[in-house]
Amino acid sequence: MSDARQSVELFVPGRLCLFGEHADWAGARGPHLGYCLVIGTDQGITAEARPSDEFAVESQIPDADGRPSGRVRRMSCPFEPDALREAACDQDEFFRYCAGVAHQMADVPGVGGLEVRITAMDLPLRKGVSSSAAVCILLARAFDAVYDLRLFPHELMEAAYHGERLTGSGCGRMDQACIYGKTPVLLTFGSKAWVRS
Repeated sequence: MSDARQSVELFVPGRLCLFGEHADWAGARGPHLGYCLVIGTDQGITAEARPSDEFAVESQIPDADGRPSGRVRRMSCPFEPDALREAACDQDEFFRYCAGVAHQMADVPGVGGLEVRITAMDLPLRKGVSSSAAVCILLARAFDAVYDLRLFPHELMEAAYHGERLTGSGCGRMDQACIYGKTPVLLTFGSKAWVRS
């Protein structure tokens, strides 16, 4: 493992489905494979991450016009499975998706706590561009980069997907394709999850 004390900067975009909406659900539940073509957006989430003894996430709260207000939203808890699960299942916790991913990563050997500071976000929430998946991928990539895990994209996608599902979200697997950035990606879905084409 390399020196995990340094801060890393990350950017994850949203994603648009060009065709094949709900192919992830259809492929997983039906007798035929599902196909979709997705591409990342110009908008996304930028953050800095560094190792910590606990798990913490913070971001600035924008004003009514979307500009930085100087106010900060923060959550923190011990980096322990029970505490992370509790935060992930708390429907009033804004950062519950982040806690869900941290819960998934807590089982990975060599992984410790993490502090994430979201420094910029122009990805709209609840507009169908995978803002929740983007923050989940961001967290998975943060753990990967800070602790030099060298996980493959499909492994990070799995951690992000299961972390988001832990919160009670009904997300599908297509959303996590935002890990590929602005590269157009053809995904194939079946009973064995996804395959990048």
